[in-house]
Amino acid sequence: MFLTRVREAAKRARCGRNMTLSEAHRWLACPGAASGSTEALVLTLGEVIGRRPVFHAPGAQLASFDEAWLVRCVVAQAAGDIDSLALLVGSRVRPPLRRAFLDVLRAA
Repeated sequence: MFLTRVREAAKRARCGRNMTLSEAHRWLACPGAASGSTEALVLTLGEVIGRRPVFHAPGAQLASFDEAWLVRCVVAQAAGDIDSLALLVGSRVRPPLRRAFLDVLRAA
């Protein structure tokens, strides 16, 4: 399940530094980096939404607003629902960062 992967990645990344979207693009371009795509998404989310995202511990019953938004983005993208994805991304991501965020989202 995607939310579990995100929470595990957030738990691992809690002590590390954040990553910019340009760093994430370079990282994901490396061979074998696909396994770290969820980590890249978690590490760049602070830059994308303009504040530190809230992630609950793995196994928590309720989802934070940031987690729920991210899951809705992934579901819309997987379903090919471009309109919903555009609405979700447009509601929280500044225009200059949208394309780069969508690239990282697709990789996750």
